[in-house]
Amino acid sequence: RQIGCGRVAASTGRTVVLALAVGVAVGTFDLALERFTPWGEHVEALNRAAGYTWANVALPWSLPHYLHASILSECAFRLFAIVVPAWLVLRLLKGRFEAPVFWSFALLSAWIEPLIKAIAVRKLPLFGMTPLETAVNLFAVAEQLLFAWMLRRYGWSAPILARLGYYLLVRVFIGYLYPPGSIMYPGPH
Repeated sequence: RQIGCGRVAASTGRTVVLALAVGVAVGTFDLALERFTPWGEHVEALNRAAGYTWANVALPWSLPHYLHASILSECAFRLFAIVVPAWLVLRLLKGRFEAPVFWSFALLSAWIEPLIKAIAVRKLPLFGMTPLETAVNLFAVAEQLLFAWMLRRYGWSAPILARLGYYLLVRVFIGYLYPPGSIMYPGPH
């Protein structure tokens, strides 16, 4: 078995449904976190301060856009950050220690997206984040580890589909339930 190729433990249809459901579940949790905790207001204020006025592409272009974004994101966060380096290290180790090598790279790569969002996008300090900011970033790392587990368990398509499920909920459809002036409302405004 090769790193990250998954085992065929379920039918393709079952994997598709499971992966999309995981993405929707993660998206639902993210939306609840923003709606029912101070995190939503905090992020809205950070986004406004950074000059962002909108974040989501409007239909119908959002469908190909977020499919493309799902594939590119998973190439960056799973393929190039976990599978390729783990494969190279395992070549040196002659295939021994496959699980520890995979999970070492998965843990390191799980920090990439949360730190990019926190530091580069939201301009938060690396050291000195509030407890709420730290907790949300730790949850984001857990999301990334869940997607890595899906890669290892179900193969390459699973994290792509999970991210697509997340994007369909959070970026494509739910945005239309926000007021038109909201950053979440699709399209430029």
